[in-house]
Amino acid sequence: MDPEAKQEVTQAQERLQTLEKMPRLPDSLRPSRYVPKAGDYSQESAGPYAALLWTQFPVKVYADSPPAKWQGALQNALEAWNEMIPLQRVPTRQEANITIRWAALKRGKMGTEQSFIQVRWEADRVFRRLDIASIVLDNSHHWSGAQMRSTFLHELGHALGINGHSNGSKDVMISILFETITGPPPVNPWPGLAGPIQFPGDSSSVHVNTKLTLRDVNTLVRLYNCSGRVLHLK
Repeated sequence: MDPEAKQEVTQAQERLQTLEKMPRLPDSLRPSRYVPKAGDYSQESAGPYAALLWTQFPVKVYADSPPAKWQGALQNALEAWNEMIPLQRVPTRQEANITIRWAALKRGKMGTEQSFIQVRWEADRVFRRLDIASIVLDNSHHWSGAQMRSTFLHELGHALGINGHSNGSKDVMISILFETITGPPPVNPWPGLAGPIQFPGDSSSVHVNTKLTLRDVNTLVRLYNCSGRVLHLK
């Protein structure tokens, strides 16, 4: 066999082996869900680090005493993303993959998200591994309903695997950093990384995105079907 043809066959076999090892995804995340004409922002959202993607479904979510004013936003975000990834609310923090809580954040911040793996050791052996995403939302300011829905969708998108931000103005995963009255917009030295959503002191007139776009959907589909660069949580 021609050396180049042999190399191509070997590469094809390696790709097939990689795909065979990938977990069974929900139908909503299969490649057929991707809409080519809409495009995606997977390159921007992957950032310089590997994304953390779930492999066991449903992904379990615990919300710690949601304030009444945030209830609608919570339900809206869970229903929207549940069409892409099966989600299940659980009654305790211990059984959750994603935890949500409310606290007083710095002025102008509505929410933050962190995804990490916690490993506990015993006699040089891993005896427990916890895969966790933690969302914290602000309860110290009167935010509009649209702002709360937008923030919840955004931070939950990070927790589900979109590690960075979109560059499209209509996507829920756009990095929302606005000018304040007193100065220029803040500079984000790592624009590809997930981070907090920030609004100015009076943001009632700022347009926010409260619905997933095809680009949001396409990005998650592409990330979950990528055979390289991503770290799957088990």
